[in-house]
Amino acid sequence: WKSQNFSISSIYSRFHSVKFVNENTGYIVGGHFEYSAMNNDYYCSYFIKTTNGGTDWITVSSSNGSSEYCYYVLLVNKDTLYLTQNGNWFQGTSGILEKSDDGGNTFPSYYSDNNHFYSIHFINYFTGWVSAYSSTDAAFTDCSFLYKTTNAGTNWFIQRKDSSNINASRIYNIMFTDENTGYALGQRSINEYTRFSRSR
Repeated sequence: WKSQNFSISSIYSRFHSVKFVNENTGYIVGGHFEYSAMNNDYYCSYFIKTTNGGTDWITVSSSNGSSEYCYYVLLVNKDTLYLTQNGNWFQGTSGILEKSDDGGNTFPSYYSDNNHFYSIHFINYFTGWVSAYSSTDAAFTDCSFLYKTTNAGTNWFIQRKDSSNINASRIYNIMFTDENTGYALGQRSINEYTRFSRSR
């Protein structure tokens, strides 16, 4: 392993997901959280790309003072990709699920709900799933969701909901082998143990 020619100056920076189309073209998403003395905390999101096998990385888009935090990138094919984003917990904003059909140059379509989006997986161009999570601290109510689409992300519906108050499992990673068999990795926020789930 060797360090790549890209870095973010903030000590709070995190890169969460990396995907490659081929040996040369790949994407990384992440971001960081900025603390403010005025209690106006905000997120910064990063979407970076390489076209020479990781020798050089360029910032396709970044946002400072935003309400979203990039978490996961999925490549369905060389042109179609999805980005999942968490909302800003402190500002009470929702997450966003974005889609690009031109290799990440533009993201004209997106889906938003009162949840924070994490992992996403497609078994073909049309059928896919995305995991999400919501928390209302005042009511101590946490909910974990699994959304599904059958029309390439135009519409999403809730396939699974886990509402166990403070024990709802947050799903960080999902993977499906076909339309009926899938796997989910999660962590319960209060008990802090890793759970491996299978859906058939």
